[in-house]
Amino acid sequence: MTARMLPARHSARMAAAWLLGLYLANMYVRAGSSKLDGDGSWAQAFAQRGYPPWCGVLIGGVEIIGGATLIVPWLAPYGAFVLCVMMAGAGGSLAHGQRWAEVGWVTIYAAGLTWIAYEWRWVRWDREAPADGL
Repeated sequence: MTARMLPARHSARMAAAWLLGLYLANMYVRAGSSKLDGDGSWAQAFAQRGYPPWCGVLIGGVEIIGGATLIVPWLAPYGAFVLCVMMAGAGGSLAHGQRWAEVGWVTIYAAGLTWIAYEWRWVRWDREAPADGL
């Protein structure tokens, strides 16, 4: 395992990305946990939109795993990507129902996830960052 030293100019951005990652991890794990109950309000919400009953449980599991990866630096870009893809589907479903305020929030969350993936892109378990520090 190799560790990478971050240039001083990136430390504030990395700290901000870490704090945003912690916030979003908490949010996604909690939201995913609430979807695991197959008979709860989320199951009814998915059924009203025409999705099968198991869809809520699948999405809840992905949210929990994706949220958990946001606090592991070398996994954060991958988890953020998976959650962004899921947010694109959620945004499309909400736009189809003309729920524009929720589409706005989904877009903000996807932008935050994209930024986290960008900031943590060179932190890996098994390789060094490029010499220019980008």
